[in-house]
Amino acid sequence: MSVNVKHITSNVITAALVSVMFLAAGCSEKHLLDAQGTTTVTLNAGLVSLSSPFTKSGGTEDSNVLPYEGLRTLRVIIISKADTPEARRILYNEKFDVEELSPEDITEPKLSASVTLEDVPMGPASVYVIANEESIIDVGEDGTGGYTDEILMGDTYKADNKLLVRNTESQKHFPKRYEDIGDYGLPMSGRDENVTITENAQIGITLTRAVVKLNLQVVNATTETVNLNKVAFGPFVSDRVYMFRAHSQSLDIPTGTEYQGLVYDSNSVPPLYVPIEQNKSTSWMPVYIYPNNAPRQTPSRYSITLGTDNKEDGYESVLGISYMIRNTQFNITATITARAMVEITYSQVPWNGEDGIAWEDGGDRDVPSFN
Repeated sequence: MSVNVKHITSNVITAALVSVMFLAAGCSEKHLLDAQGTTTVTLNAGLVSLSSPFTKSGGTEDSNVLPYEGLRTLRVIIISKADTPEARRILYNEKFDVEELSPEDITEPKLSASVTLEDVPMGPASVYVIANEESIIDVGEDGTGGYTDEILMGDTYKADNKLLVRNTESQKHFPKRYEDIGDYGLPMSGRDENVTITENAQIGITLTRAVVKLNLQVVNATTETVNLNKVAFGPFVSDRVYMFRAHSQSLDIPTGTEYQGLVYDSNSVPPLYVPIEQNKSTSWMPVYIYPNNAPRQTPSRYSITLGTDNKEDGYESVLGISYMIRNTQFNITATITARAMVEITYSQVPWNGEDGIAWEDGGDRDVPSFN
């Protein structure tokens, strides 16, 4: 269904997006393709798949996709076809606001949107879409920043062919908890490199999230209240990601990726303290991280540690996996039993219908007593 959109930036010529796009020469105006003229294009983009149990076609009804995980903005970039990389041009670059509600008013995720592109040159082209760019690049208060020509032609991106996003000391994009993505959502991207733009064309782009979702549920199967005060993930949390990976099923982990652990406890902001009543469970807020493939020599690299008042340091459970691919949800259920043991089960599921990669191992894990 079409939605009203607000143009945030004017058409600009950028440089480089994927593959050889960053080799395009910089000009100040749009280039017509063989003088074929321009047209109005309708672009439909979204996290939509009929084959997925996690995202329903055209809908915002799926309880597995949380309100803040939807679309906020779309940047659409169209690149010309050419015989040589140097001859390619960015023909169109525009950002649209597709979510009219403020974060506090969002009650369900927007999984798809339709935007109208004006004065698009006709002919063979490639189309690239970035959703929620504000989640991984600084944008000014007036909304005029993001992946503009000045940014893409600068030193950071002029030689980058897949738009590397990297955490730094001064700017750390992810990991984030659910409460932290309220303002800008999650980064997503999609592309179609074989498009022929005809008069009043309609183009569909499927978006892929550039992060992994860790979804933790803790079940208290004992006869007394348990207070969860620590959740720690092993050293598999990576510091960088490509917005556009090589192909749909590749891990495509950037060279030089660094890994570290991630701890939430009483020293976190806000502090972690979750009482779980007897025979009850709690779904602790999801955590979003970049896709990863931590070095095999790292001890307990894929692990989770839970702590309670009875054992603040907690007990570690090592998971039998070796990577996490983007756009998937990793479900972890930890059950504290009457035997004062913790049984952990985990599974990987597609977040929006894209085929995932099966884990090397799975099933129950028993961890020593919390007493």
